[in-house]
Amino acid sequence: MAQPWLKFYPRDWRGDQALRSVSVAARGLWIECLCIMHEAKPYGHLMLNGNPVEDGVLARMAGIPVDEVSALLAELRQAGVFSVTGRGVIFSRRMTNDHARACKGRKAIKKRWSQVSGDVEQSDAPNRSPIRSPSTQKPEARSQRPPKSPKGDDGGFEAFYAAYPRHEGKGHASRAYKTALGKASAEILLAAAQRFRERRVGEDPKFTPLPASWLNGERWTDEPTAANSQPASFQNTDERGWRDRIRAFQDKGMWHPKFGPKPGEPGCKCPAEILDDGKEAA
Repeated sequence: MAQPWLKFYPRDWRGDQALRSVSVAARGLWIECLCIMHEAKPYGHLMLNGNPVEDGVLARMAGIPVDEVSALLAELRQAGVFSVTGRGVIFSRRMTNDHARACKGRKAIKKRWSQVSGDVEQSDAPNRSPIRSPSTQKPEARSQRPPKSPKGDDGGFEAFYAAYPRHEGKGHASRAYKTALGKASAEILLAAAQRFRERRVGEDPKFTPLPASWLNGERWTDEPTAANSQPASFQNTDERGWRDRIRAFQDKGMWHPKFGPKPGEPGCKCPAEILDDGKEAA
């Protein structure tokens, strides 16, 4: 006689990736199948009175059209929710495995506590076999979580943060860094941050993106080419470039050593006519 109750673990049900991939209607039909299989022989198989339950019978038992039952069963089978025997009988892997363990446990208990007949004498010695707590099958998604990093291991974030040219929003940067580690190694991120720091030398800090924004935008992939290894302001030698530098020098006193001597100093590389225009504008 079947048990009047059925083992059901809501967390395992909701964590099963195969079930999560099918429709709500398919999951509802699978619940109906589980109830039938709980009362079937052999246990866990979709059978009724020793015969496989066909789509038409299942449709009447579930109260839905036959074509809908066929479509939902196809959806469940494609997702790998159930298995099929060589005779084409649907069965639940979870139910059959649990039932096999339960039968094995009952036999062990019966052997341990029942009177031993025949030529085997009953032993009064205590049984020292360990009693294991019942185990439940875990969905594959929960059993394959990546191992946690050792305590204190930041994955190289502190080195990255120290190398990045702007130190703001460290909490957001830490979370973005963990996400970025799934796309690039710590060495790549650190090297890219160091190169980016060099490229930002002499540039206005307010135009440097926050570290979290830089990471979320995958900016480590924006590596300059060999012909463009320096910022545009260092390469630009045309008239407009020099005028921008002179304007920045007059407004903010900003002048990078790579531009050469400052305006007014011997050896200044800025064209004389641009220097004269800058003096008049000042």
